[in-house]
Amino acid sequence: MIRRIVTLVLPLALICGGGGPTAGLARDGQTLDQLVHDLQVEESSNDATEELLKRGRTDPPVRTYLASKLPSLLEQYRENPPEVGENLVWGNEARLAGELKITEATAVLCKRIDMLTSPRRGGSLGYNFFDHEAVRALILMGRPVVPDLIQVLTLGNSLQRQEAVCALGYIGGDRAQQALKRRLELEADPDVRQRIEEALKQRPWVPKQQ
Repeated sequence: MIRRIVTLVLPLALICGGGGPTAGLARDGQTLDQLVHDLQVEESSNDATEELLKRGRTDPPVRTYLASKLPSLLEQYRENPPEVGENLVWGNEARLAGELKITEATAVLCKRIDMLTSPRRGGSLGYNFFDHEAVRALILMGRPVVPDLIQVLTLGNSLQRQEAVCALGYIGGDRAQQALKRRLELEADPDVRQRIEEALKQRPWVPKQQ
């Protein structure tokens, strides 16, 4: 069971039975506040994620609501989470940010680009860091996050720089390519250099958005 602090603040309109924005967005018997609460609990996190994705894809105010919540939720990580479930919750939050293109979460995703969220997802794609949900989220956000990834490429540790290379390679574009070329001239770490060289030779397959 996750020992993560779950924060849930009900709007005054809901408490008083009014028609505030969160109340107005309620469907299927669950308000958005309730779904965000469930998102932070291991046992209900996957189901809440799917419901929030469904609503966020079709209802712009839901995406706006999540954009106001996810950055602070993602900041609640631990450096060494005691249970896999806590990684799962963080990964679901990152997935929401990526698939709904919530760029407000870019900074914290870059800060924890190395968060391992799904040890069993890597498989043959492990080399591309798809077992790190922050990497996938940033790829899905696309070119708006390139400047932040360039900062990781410049200032991150070896693993973070490799992940930034992976994301920049998938996103593509002139700015990403030029950043990788400049970094290759300065980079001393052989693992990072290898990734940069591979990214510049051939842009890898871009995962489809769900």
